[in-house]
Amino acid sequence: MHLALYKPGCHVKWQGRAMTVSHVLLRRGRLMVCLEGHPEPVDAESLTTPLTRLVLQRR
Repeated sequence: MHLALYKPGCHVKWQGRAMTVSHVLLRRGRLMVCLEGHPEPVDAESLTTPLTRLVLQRR
């Protein structure tokens, strides 16, 4: 399974610009990402980031 992983320090692209994630929050049930140098949180769906491979195993 591959998912986008947003955490502080993660590099993403937003509107064609390389940005760094400051922090992540939930606002009205939506995942919002705060970017360093940008005053307002942006919707996570508007970001481009490499996918992280998650391995799920049942023990």
